[in-house]
Amino acid sequence: MNHETNIGVRLQDSIAQPNIERSLDQPAETQRDGTPRIKVRIISYRSRFLDITNLTGGAKYIEDALVTAGLIPDDSPEFIDCTVSQEKALGKDQRTVIIIEYP
Repeated sequence: MNHETNIGVRLQDSIAQPNIERSLDQPAETQRDGTPRIKVRIISYRSRFLDITNLTGGAKYIEDALVTAGLIPDDSPEFIDCTVSQEKALGKDQRTVIIIEYP
């Protein structure tokens, strides 16, 4: 099921969001209950590409905002698998797209 919000965030999930508890002994690829981590993809469409440190550095604020909004439980790699990329855009078509895939 896909959900779209008015801020351009697309949420994809097959069931409801999992109840997540933090554990230091769980494997990095799964959450405590054994389900895969939440996948977060941040795609920046720019007319002029950013250098990699600016691109990835800006993603921290996006992750923090997703936690504050309650869309992800935590921005730790223990809970999410986040990728950041950029693609070429023309003129006014510049934007940032955030895709969240729940297990």
